[in-house]
Parts: sequence; structure tokens; C-alpha cells
Amino acid sequence: MTAMRAEAPASAEPGHCGEDQICGTVNAEDMVRLDGTDWVIASGMAGPGVGRGGLFAISVGSRTAVPLAIESAPPDRDFASCPAPLDLARFSAHGLSVRRDAVDRYTLFVIGHGGREAVELFGIETARGRLRARWAGCVPVPSVAGPDGKTPATGNANAVAALPDGGIAITVSPKMDHGDARSVDRLAQGSGAGDVMLWHGSTGWRTLAGSRLRGINGLSLMPDGRRLLVSAQTERAIYMVSPGSATPVRIASELGFFPDNIRLGDDGMFYAAGAKGSLRDAVLCAFSAARVCRQAYAVLRIDPWTLTSEMVVEADGNGDFGIATTALRVGDALWLSSFRGDRIRIFPARGD
Repeated sequence: MTAMRAEAPASAEPGHCGEDQICGTVNAEDMVRLDGTDWVIASGMAGPGVGRGGLFAISVGSRTAVPLAIESAPPDRDFASCPAPLDLARFSAHGLSVRRDAVDRYTLFVIGHGGREAVELFGIETARGRLRARWAGCVPVPSVAGPDGKTPATGNANAVAALPDGGIAITVSPKMDHGDARSVDRLAQGSGAGDVMLWHGSTGWRTLAGSRLRGINGLSLMPDGRRLLVSAQTERAIYMVSPGSATPVRIASELGFFPDNIRLGDDGMFYAAGAKGSLRDAVLCAFSAARVCRQAYAVLRIDPWTLTSEMVVEADGNGDFGIATTALRVGDALWLSSFRGDRIRIFPARGD
């Protein structure tokens, strides 16, 4: 195998890195922990002012981040139908999920934009404390019903969850024209809707009945391996959906922020992060050339057993960090990342 080119995404020059920050990432929209290791993987999104995206490896012990080198290889047998190898020059990494396959072996699932809309898969090995990643194939995202509910539209995936039976779950909605102010307004006003879709190698994609939500976004698998937590961003709510249930169960609503990603932490609790204030302002900033979106943000903790929740972080944005999109409990700290910026913000965990 040969190493694919893995240069750091281009961005504006970062400022000073504080003690409560990890610098060296770019537009880290999502993060996942490789259980039993010293590593956290962060995604990197391309966008205005950022010519290419990628993946980052972050050491928990040293709190340092480096671009993750990706080796080229033929796709794994289960994903041999992938139409072409990954084009790293156009790759933009969005939502993440990880499955532990064996000691020192993992599969990383990444929502990829850029050259194609697909779930990209990577084999990760961590033997002897070293991190090795190879591209393992892809599953293209299907077309979905457009805003009129009928006309097929390009599917735009956001979050992904690896399923215990080898399948994949994603949140997906019609691709939005970010250059069209009316499309942005429709999203901010909550008119856009999407679904959870499930993929298995033997059957392909199908829509999970009862999962249609306005502003569908984050996704995480519950400990029972069947139910899924889903964020409905424009509703300011979080739902639970599952196969066999025709109605989503709302477990948190009237939140004071717009929930984005949902992550299971080291403490066994879920954490949902998102923007406070104006969703329209957040969307507009996401597609501007701003180095940081300085909007305020919040983090909600959810108990997966009682389904009770409480706010654990509320903070203002600044010139270094704003609009947290992911909160990950790592040891005794909360790591927060953002779709726009060059660092991870660290808060002490509280309320245990």
C-alpha cells in the first residue's frame, strides 16, 4: 500500500493556542474516540477559505493534533461496488462514527462531500501505540425526495452511525443551494426536512419509517444497539427513533440552542452541542470566508437510561472559537469542536 497525500487543509494563520485548547485542526465538525486508545479522530470540512478537507488524529495524552495520513488500497470486499477510489484533493470530511472490530482494529465511517456524496470507510490500526489508516471503500448516498416531496434531489448526508449488524445509518436531506438566499432562509425557518436512512450490503438503502424531522442533523446509536438519538436542529429538539416504530419519541424540546451532533462520552452519557442565537446567522457564517463563527453555543447532557437531560455548557463565542458542533467527554474534560475554526476548546466536566 502507498500513502495517499494528506496535507493539512488550507486556512488562515491561527492565533495563540491557550491551555484550554488543542490547535492544529481545521473546521473539525465532528469527533470520535477510539475506545481503549490514546486517540481521538476529528473531521475537517472544506469550504470558503479552506481549499481541502481531511481527517485529524489527536493524542489525548499530549493534546496535539496532526493530519491523518491515509494509505491507498483496493476497497474491502463488502464495499467493492464503490465507483472509484477516494479523491483526497476534493475530500471534505463531515460526520463520523467508529466501530471497534478487534483489539487494535477499527472501522471509521465518514460522511464525505466534495468529489462525491458518500459514506467513506477507513480501516484504522493502533498496534504499538501507532495510528495507521487506509481507505477501505465507500457507499454512495442515494437521491431523496426534493422540497416538493416528489421530485428526486441529490441527497446531502450529515451524520452517520455504524450499526451492530454491519449496516450504516445516516441522516440525509435534499442538497441545499447555499448560494441561494431563499434556500438559506427556508432552512433557518425550519421548512427543510430529512430522514434517517439505513444501509445493508444485501438490501441497499431504505428510509427508516417515522424518522422524518425538520432540520435533521446529528445521529448516535443508543446502548441497546437498536434505537437512535437524532437532533432536529430547527425544532430545537432531540428525538429517539427505531425500526418498527412509526412515530419518533421526543426526549428533549424547547432547547435554548440548535442541537447539532450527539456523542456518547467516556462517562456513558450523551452530549449534544450547537449554536445559540440566530440559526440564519450561523448558516450564513458557515458559508462565508470567516475564520471563526463567533456565535454563542451550548452543550446538553443526556442520560441514555433515564432520558433526562441538563445543560452543562453555555458560552459566548470569540475570535478563537464559536458555534460548537460536537461535544465529546474525554476523561474528566469536555472537548468541543466547530465546523469553522482551527482548534478544539476544552472545558472541565461538571455535574457528575
